[in-house]
Amino acid sequence: MDAEGFLPLSLIASFPRIRSLTDDVSFILSCLRGSEGIEFSADELKIRPRINPLYWPLHESSPQSGTETPLPAAISDDDGNK
Repeated sequence: MDAEGFLPLSLIASFPRIRSLTDDVSFILSCLRGSEGIEFSADELKIRPRINPLYWPLHESSPQSGTETPLPAAISDDDGNK
């Protein structure tokens, strides 16, 4: 996600559930155009929510910065491992 809250459409197209349905990015784009909750970047290569689009932006971080925050112990992976 960029600083303006946009996600690349290519990322959405790479989700396993989406890939199981279609690999046609233009079809995905046409389906998303029907949503009132989504807005597109000017070039239509990125999408974001219309309401509160800056709520979840992920900021770039440098692995060498030493500012990474460890995950809480209560969070586990998909296999139930902590």
